[in-house]
Amino acid sequence: MKKAFQSHYGYLIVAAVFIDLFVCGGIFFGASGIFIVPVSTALGIGQGDFSMYLTIQSFTIAIGVIFAPKILAKFSYRKINAVASVIAGCGFALMGFAKNVVLLYVGGVLVGIGCVFLTYLITGTLLPRWFKQKLGTAIAIGTSGLGLGGIVFNPVISYFVSSKPLFGFTEAWRSAYVLLGGIVIIICLPLALFIIRDYPSDKGVLPYGSEFAEEKSGTKIVEGVSKSVAIKSMSFIWYGIMVVAFTLPGAIMTYLPALASNAAPESNTSAIIGSVGMIGAIIGGFIIGAANDKFGAQIGALVAGGCGVLGFLVLMLGGSSTVMLLGGSALYGIFYQINQVQMPAMVSAMYGEREYDKIFPVGAAISPWVGMVSYSLWGFLFDATKSYNAMLLAGLVCGAVTAVTGILAVSSSKKLPRESVEVKI
Repeated sequence: MKKAFQSHYGYLIVAAVFIDLFVCGGIFFGASGIFIVPVSTALGIGQGDFSMYLTIQSFTIAIGVIFAPKILAKFSYRKINAVASVIAGCGFALMGFAKNVVLLYVGGVLVGIGCVFLTYLITGTLLPRWFKQKLGTAIAIGTSGLGLGGIVFNPVISYFVSSKPLFGFTEAWRSAYVLLGGIVIIICLPLALFIIRDYPSDKGVLPYGSEFAEEKSGTKIVEGVSKSVAIKSMSFIWYGIMVVAFTLPGAIMTYLPALASNAAPESNTSAIIGSVGMIGAIIGGFIIGAANDKFGAQIGALVAGGCGVLGFLVLMLGGSSTVMLLGGSALYGIFYQINQVQMPAMVSAMYGEREYDKIFPVGAAISPWVGMVSYSLWGFLFDATKSYNAMLLAGLVCGAVTAVTGILAVSSSKKLPRESVEVKI
């Protein structure tokens, strides 16, 4: 077996996660808000009706994450990722043909299926298998693709939505959806087939940071908490509350361009605020990852939640100030990375490696259920009040709850019984 630190294949896995999230995350999450106005106008529906597609997408993700552990136990993640790429790409393309909300919602289902394995579970499933040390940093590098994707795809999609239609369509947003579907398939399918591998042993290496004296048979002894004990513990209750708290305002990222346009209609802030939020997400991934690696998961939760509180406070007080709007968006972007960075780092710290692959999806399943509600909640709330103040206030409270419950979750997990088992590496 090759030595762990010589041209470690884990670096390519990080790169694959980065590219996957760059393309899929940037499109799925970072640029969704660009379609709100043109699609709603073209189909003659309200923003709340449009947001229902995001709710349906989140519902699909929630169901998918529940069944994900059984799917992952039977099939290679590499093959699953390949199928998910095709499904998600077809979902986006289908939305380009929508004449009413029906095809829009069907597309949301297909995108949601792909999203489970292309974005929600990829970091938490693959990277802990490949990295024994510097897991937080590896996750931060991989998930920085999400923010960078948002930065790149926001202006690109804006251009195609506002330019001349392609592929024989009469409306530019339709050809933009088809184009995005093609991008997902063309980039992510080869990545899954030729780069992604499930375990270090598939490439003849040990996990990054493993001692060379470890088992050479492709297995190792790990310590941790069983799934049955973990999900019934008080720590998991605190963890679940934390997931709810940071997910509820997570949909606000989609509404940032519209929020800026409403607050400062004569400025160009709306065109760049989403990208600034994504820049914050990139920086935030490294900040949160480093906080976990150097100071532990409790400090990571405190930093992430604290940035959420500050971000929403600045957005509330910013009025029409460009500096305040952009600064608040950047801080919110850091908070936004909890889903991709803090969650896997916390589960690993609280419950160990023993049944990580079984425990992580249970917690991850909470997020899309909450997201399912929040996307429509904010859309319908704006339709009713013509203001974004309510969501910003809710976000501030949720940031504080995130920090407190994250600390309590890690603290209470230290009392749980741990056992050692042999697992594949």
